[in-house]
Amino acid sequence: MRANELISIPFNEKVYGIEVFHDDATDLVAVGLKNSIVIYQLTINENDPTTEKLQSQVIQAINHDSIVHSMAWSPLTKLSVAPRFYKLATSGSDHNLRLFSSDLSGENDTLRVLRGHRDYVNSMAFHPLEEGGQLVSGSDDHTMALWDSETGQRLQVINFDHPIMSIIWHPEEVSKVMIAEKNGVIHLFNIASCKPILSLHCGAEPLLTADWSLSNSLLIAAAVRSDIILFDMSKMAVVSKRKSVQDIVKSVKMAPFSEYLLATSAQPNYSVQITNLRSNQTIPILQKEPIAGIAWLRKNQILIVAHNEKLTAFQLSNKQA
Repeated sequence: MRANELISIPFNEKVYGIEVFHDDATDLVAVGLKNSIVIYQLTINENDPTTEKLQSQVIQAINHDSIVHSMAWSPLTKLSVAPRFYKLATSGSDHNLRLFSSDLSGENDTLRVLRGHRDYVNSMAFHPLEEGGQLVSGSDDHTMALWDSETGQRLQVINFDHPIMSIIWHPEEVSKVMIAEKNGVIHLFNIASCKPILSLHCGAEPLLTADWSLSNSLLIAAAVRSDIILFDMSKMAVVSKRKSVQDIVKSVKMAPFSEYLLATSAQPNYSVQITNLRSNQTIPILQKEPIAGIAWLRKNQILIVAHNEKLTAFQLSNKQA
């Protein structure tokens, strides 16, 4: 197995983050820059061998008066059929959340600023199914906040003992939210009662990132320094623990199409790699380039990497080099 570069999109400035949304036949990628967000539509071309397999088109550029720190797409987003609409939440270096929405007509663009966090917001997630949509955010200020994304009202605040590094709302477990604390403890919370259901312990810290598998909702992956830890919630136990050759893993993303594949990015050696947990095979993707974010597309085994001043897509292949 190896990875082939499909497309590379250059920028004339540093990229600070990316977030992907799957919309039927296409994928959307929000690219966070210093003072703006650029939304791309990516389309897989399976039929015409004379053109690039992955094609990109700018949908909209948004002014953002604070450096982007994290982003999340609303499930109400719909660009493949009319009426087109998107909704995107961002957090900035000023600790505020922003909700952007548009029908792309140029006449119905809205911005709502949500204030309340006292430190960086590291992760956000929309309710994956609910119309209108609630939004959760996890911050360095040791709190998780629940927001009404239509009114901007803060509905609930839950205090923790440590910074929240990752927060995920799973589409198959909509009553639960995963919250990963920097001290290495991962919680599942009932979002209706705001009460904990269970906790998983990495046994070390600092935890910098965690992910909840879309292909198997029983699996959660976390990274503590160079250790990649995989939990099976049905057993309430660690089922895999491996040391990465990467120094400090900053991001772990489980492939949405396979429970055995995960991508990781790390510093200070600045690298991205894909690991097959079943075969123990590791595929290097990038080396010695500052990494701003990684994200899988839902189909075609494609990993998007934001690095330095570029956005590059890589596709896994079973062909031998």
